[in-house]
Amino acid sequence: MKFFPESWVPDPDKKFNQNDQNLINKIIEKLLEEDKNLKLRNNNNFEGSPSRVISDINQSDYGQQIEVFFLKNEKPLGVAFRKLSRYNNKEYWKDDEWFSLLRQYLECLHPELANKPTYGDFKINKLIGIQIGGWDNYWASLCVGSVEGNIIRSRNLYNCASKQTDLFIDVIRENFKVD
Repeated sequence: MKFFPESWVPDPDKKFNQNDQNLINKIIEKLLEEDKNLKLRNNNNFEGSPSRVISDINQSDYGQQIEVFFLKNEKPLGVAFRKLSRYNNKEYWKDDEWFSLLRQYLECLHPELANKPTYGDFKINKLIGIQIGGWDNYWASLCVGSVEGNIIRSRNLYNCASKQTDLFIDVIRENFKVD
C-alpha cells in the first residue's frame, strides 16, 4: 500500500497490468464477435499497434489510457479505457466519478454494506478502476484490484469485473448505436 507522495514513489496501479488488459481484450473481442459490421481499424497517426494506442494522462487520479479504434459502415468509432487510482480518500461516496467504483467494490467484497444509505463511516484506503468511454466523454467505470494490495481481494475484484463485462459491452454498444 502507498505511503509516500507520488512524486517520490509512482503509483503502480495507474498503469495497465495483465488483468486489466485481459478485461479490455474480453470486451473488445465480444464487441467484434457480436457485431460482424464492426471492425478494428488502423490509425496511422500513431506509432505501434495500429488499432490501439496506450498513452499516459499524467493527472492526479489518472494513469494510462488505451484508445481502441473501430470502423462501422465507414464511420470511425473509438473507445478509451482510462486507468484510475486514488488512495486515502475518506469520501469516495461524495464524488460521482468514484461513487460507482465504491458501489462495485462494496457489492463484490462487502455485500452487507452495499445497500447502506451512507458510506461516511466506511474507510477504503484505495480504489482502482478503469473508466470506459468515447473520445469526448466517459460512460461507465469498472472497479479492479490493486497490484500492490491483498492478492485475494484483488482476485475477487477482477472476478467480479469479469462477470460484469456484458454490462459494459451494452454501454459501449448503446453509445456506438451498434445494433
